[in-house]
Amino acid sequence: MKKLLLSLVFTAVSTFSFGQIKSTGPVALGSSFGLQIDLNSATNTATFSFAGPSSGWMGVGLDAVGMGSGGKDCIQVGTSIADRRLTGSQSQPITDTTNNLTLVSNNVNPNNGVRTVILTRPLNTADANDYTFDYATITSLPIIYALGNSTDFTTSGHITKGSQTLTFTTLGIDGQEIKAFSIYPNPTFDSFKIQTEAQINGVVIYDNVGKMVQKFEQATDNYDISKLSKGVYFLEINTVAGQKSYEKIVKE
Repeated sequence: MKKLLLSLVFTAVSTFSFGQIKSTGPVALGSSFGLQIDLNSATNTATFSFAGPSSGWMGVGLDAVGMGSGGKDCIQVGTSIADRRLTGSQSQPITDTTNNLTLVSNNVNPNNGVRTVILTRPLNTADANDYTFDYATITSLPIIYALGNSTDFTTSGHITKGSQTLTFTTLGIDGQEIKAFSIYPNPTFDSFKIQTEAQINGVVIYDNVGKMVQKFEQATDNYDISKLSKGVYFLEINTVAGQKSYEKIVKE
């Protein structure tokens, strides 16, 4: 299986200075692709970041528990980008009259064939066919997902599918400055340190498809990752104050 580069929007998430973002962080959908959803209360924007094989379409149904969830919002990324909704049966979703999605980037890594697509749209599009994100109250969101066997989602079926519940974490408190985190050395061979003024409560390490590969229950002067393979990883840094920061690190 090809490694998926879920670099996504961590540059935006990890450099914030005021808490206005709720994020799912990188989430592995099955073993084949990943998704991250970020909600920004200041810009009233939801950002969807997909990463998966460039040979197939990727799809997600919001607030849905199965294909029988008729009328639920659906986003499909393939040859085109489609704002759709479920029909309540096993048939193809219906394309909305208005596409409220804005394409930010659509890139394929030539080294591994991984496609990364970033889309945005308002938290509330005022379109009855779109799911409305209530930033003030949302903590979780059930979804269904599928990966297609070609990039044409209008004619091809899926090769994998499933359901999952995403959990949103507030990456700070409005109006409260969040302390910066410095990771060094980065890249690293076997360990790293975290420089910060915040009190760290633990660190979780995810691989590039969102799978947790290592966990530190408490802060330490030196984080040993010598047993991990070479590659790109993401650190979820938790603080005593209940804040989180996501940082990227490369192991050589």
